[in-house]
Amino acid sequence: MNNAVEVAETTLIKHSAAIHISNSLTLIQRKLFNVLLQRAYPTLLSEETHALPLAELKAQLGYRSKNDEPIKEGFRVLNSTQVEWNVLNKDREERWGIGTCLADAEIIGGLCEYSYSPKMRKLLGSPAVYARLNLEVQNTFRSKHALALWEFLEDALGARRREAGGEAGGQARGGEAAGARAAGACGEGEGGGQRKGKGGEEEKAEEQEDNDDNGTAKHGVRNCQRWVRKLGYRVR
Repeated sequence: MNNAVEVAETTLIKHSAAIHISNSLTLIQRKLFNVLLQRAYPTLLSEETHALPLAELKAQLGYRSKNDEPIKEGFRVLNSTQVEWNVLNKDREERWGIGTCLADAEIIGGLCEYSYSPKMRKLLGSPAVYARLNLEVQNTFRSKHALALWEFLEDALGARRREAGGEAGGQARGGEAAGARAAGACGEGEGGGQRKGKGGEEEKAEEQEDNDDNGTAKHGVRNCQRWVRKLGYRVR
């Protein structure tokens, strides 16, 4: 049965298993996974191959550099990054599995083509547990830690909303905004903020981000603890 969730144009329905993958992905690689999945989602269960122009992909990523190597490296990494799931079927039998974020990818004359394995298509195309992510929000993050934390928080908030009886419009939007503020505080300091660099500055920002991992993580833990307490209180 097709359990695909209807979504807005900038919304990604992301299976919880795909959120809890290794945070070794860089900022642009995690964003790439999200953009590709959001683009494929409407036809994920019916079509094997998906495509979008490279220029459009870069625009959705907020990537302005003429150097396409980070995009290609992103495809390489997603082809080897594992997604593991452990869910219950309708008959309450445990279903465990493992796959990779992408089965293959190819860039032909400025067009990006990519596909998912049959099992990944089934998992990602009709998720029972998921987070609803606004991709306009993801481009405001400057740190891979902040983006990952935002996804984790949205996943937790979404689970609470479903337990409480559904995602009411105002409540969902409020949770999304709160999750974004929390992730900004966790990963980037109190102000959060939007990436303002262009071209090579974006690549340097990612290099600096990796160099600053330890300090960011320590600062982020303290802020996250405070924000999670606030969010936990608000959504009850």
